Amino acid sequence: MSKESYKDSFRKPEELLQFAQLSSTDKVLDVTTGYGYLAKHMSKVSSKTVDVQNGSEWRGFFESIGIQKEIARMEKDGSIQHYWSSMEDPGLGKVNEYDLITMQNTFHDLYDMPVDRTKFFRSIRTALKPQGRFLLIDHQAGKGRGCRDAGANRGLHRIEACVVREELEQNGFLVTAQSDMFAFSNDNYRSSAWTNPMKNTDRFVLLCHKA
Repeated sequence: MSKESYKDSFRKPEELLQFAQLSSTDKVLDVTTGYGYLAKHMSKVSSKTVDVQNGSEWRGFFESIGIQKEIARMEKDGSIQHYWSSMEDPGLGKVNEYDLITMQNTFHDLYDMPVDRTKFFRSIRTALKPQGRFLLIDHQAGKGRGCRDAGANRGLHRIEACVVREELEQNGFLVTAQSDMFAFSNDNYRSSAWTNPMKNTDRFVLLCHKA
């Protein structure tokens, strides 16, 4: 049993990748992959090398917690390729490269960073193929909170799904499906999603295409 297999019950990788329509022929990029949990599952489905990105703005923090060792393990068999890049270019400068780009539980952080989100979205759009999909997951904020609880400096690492949908639509994406697979009705929305166990946070899932 994998040391990460306990996460499967609340991260639901099989259900999530089915929702994302991942196929064996898809070329995939996992943005802000962290330790690469979802990327490892995607590499079991896709026959192509899965590209994974971490923001260079967080490199010092990630290296302080030993992420480079996990990256080396991920890359060992050639199924995963890791990159550092600015969060204004999460698409790695690629053009029409990817069938699916994923981003999990970190979009809210862009509200606390010196990142132009218009450039962020442009990079994602450019890297996607014409019929490519963008899967975005994040921690739901309380009703009416908008982006006020987003980011580390605001303390809660949460954002309302309606705010994210609006930003996506303003930046050339069409939300074509939304899932409640990670809904958690007992979330009080006033606790930090960073310190709260992920299984105890209400998370939204949006699947987008280029508009």
